[in-house]
Amino acid sequence: MTESLHHELQPLRRNVFDLVACLREASVFFALNHLLHFFEPHMSFDTYLRLLEAVPALEVRNGTMVPAHNRLSEQIAAAWTPVHGGPRLAAVAGSDAHTLRRVGTTWTEAPGRDRDEFLSSVRSGFGRPGGRDGGVLAVSGDAYGVIRGYVASLAGIERPDHSGWRRVAAVSSPALCHDVESQAARTPEGARSRELDERQSRLGQL
Repeated sequence: MTESLHHELQPLRRNVFDLVACLREASVFFALNHLLHFFEPHMSFDTYLRLLEAVPALEVRNGTMVPAHNRLSEQIAAAWTPVHGGPRLAAVAGSDAHTLRRVGTTWTEAPGRDRDEFLSSVRSGFGRPGGRDGGVLAVSGDAYGVIRGYVASLAGIERPDHSGWRRVAAVSSPALCHDVESQAARTPEGARSRELDERQSRLGQL
């Protein structure tokens, strides 16, 4: 992946199959992450599963996903047989960390003496998931870690990303905590935390 290719991909983001075709044409190795997590009812399930025919790899362990989701992804990757032949899905894993707290806690293991050999092994299907599964605590920790960093930057404790007047206005506002929590609830981490709460509740009832 290069900066120029990343720029070329942006107009294709609305059509995943066009984006995948561009990545394949550029010989970029990539993976479909957190399978089914962003599945939308307006797309047929058969169309969604076409993604498995289009991608070279599937993420089978995500450091924010509950164990049941990760085990299901691993089973799908192991059992999936391409309709039109070709190589089977390679397996990858990652921490999906949004803060430094969880970086490197979930990983992909594969043989190789350097980066190129490692990537070649993963591409060839020798990758294995390692490290932790996730859950509500992992996602909540990320969400509130982002909040902590934001508040610390406003207070000048960490490197600020805000102008001086904005920091003063935000810190002096009595509604700061409420505003920060409201903003956090609207972030992807906040939404995922709520969804994982609901998903774990449903899994506990099975």
